[in-house]
Amino acid sequence: FAMSLPLMGPHRVWIGLWKDKAIRRSLQRSTRWQSSPGGMLDKGAHLRPRPASRVPTTYIPHVITPTEDLVERLVKLDIKSRPLHVDVFGLPRRQIAQEILHLVRKIVFPGIFADNHRVNDSNLKYHLGMLTSELKQVVEDQVTRAILHSWKDTSPKASQECATRAKKISLDFLEALPHLRQMLQEDVDAAMHGDPAARGHEEIILCYPGIEAIFIYRVANTLHRLAVPLIPRIMSAYAHSRTAVDIHPGATIGKAIFMDHGTGIVIGETAVVGRNVKLFHGVTLGSISYQDGRTMAGVKRHPTIEDEVTIYAGASILGGGTIIGTGATIGGAVEVTTSVPPGHMVYQPPLGLSFRPAKP
Repeated sequence: FAMSLPLMGPHRVWIGLWKDKAIRRSLQRSTRWQSSPGGMLDKGAHLRPRPASRVPTTYIPHVITPTEDLVERLVKLDIKSRPLHVDVFGLPRRQIAQEILHLVRKIVFPGIFADNHRVNDSNLKYHLGMLTSELKQVVEDQVTRAILHSWKDTSPKASQECATRAKKISLDFLEALPHLRQMLQEDVDAAMHGDPAARGHEEIILCYPGIEAIFIYRVANTLHRLAVPLIPRIMSAYAHSRTAVDIHPGATIGKAIFMDHGTGIVIGETAVVGRNVKLFHGVTLGSISYQDGRTMAGVKRHPTIEDEVTIYAGASILGGGTIIGTGATIGGAVEVTTSVPPGHMVYQPPLGLSFRPAKP
């Protein structure tokens, strides 16, 4: 009760309460409040700290101050091997890259991800206009940072040129939003037609990890095709951490892809996926291993999946020369390193199963 007294208002109310014997005794028993020598609270009475306790407090270990020698050894790194990210302006921010995704999601799925207000026909134009204006500023700032870092040039001339290029990229990115929205709508429709458990488009958009993964991929891929460094990879890493789907932003994926369940799907940088492709969980569209991976940079290392292909759970399709023809079906848990003709099915012969009564 004594702790609530400061909320009771003016000083004259405190004096009135102090005259009440029961309240006064309660205050006098409290170890957190102390009265004035005159028997009433001081005009400037406040909450004072408790007296020191004889009970041992939690042990706090002694903090050893780093020696100057250690600091010097940490600072004196070879300038050739030191990462050039000591300047805080030189790198885009992961949190703001995620904010770009949140803004785009509100634009392409208006109303579903609105903040604290209802979006309808009367305010939709204002809603989208406000979001696109904010998106342009954020994209322009982060792209400037990314380009400046990739150039590793902090001169005023480079900064100005980066800002000019980032402004054009941000405008091109905004112009791509209508196409991006249409692609995502077809992805949602593919999930609706491909999953008998789906109950509606809103459920798919809100609940399906495959849709979230393909949404982030399509945003990152748009920036990747605009030659934006680093930010697309930040976005794909974010998608991987949220959905367990790993899609490189450089991959080419056609319309109406459906990733059923999603978990564990991997699509490499040079993979090409056609239209109306259905992938189950655990599918890998990957590359074979090389002794020196850097020698294969820029070379097609991942397979091509043509239109209307279905690939079941756990299948691995490897190699840049591997082509899965239109309408083919790849069974679960198989590894494919050679091309499959259109309309064919690849599967493992069923293993012999043994049955015996369970022990009682």
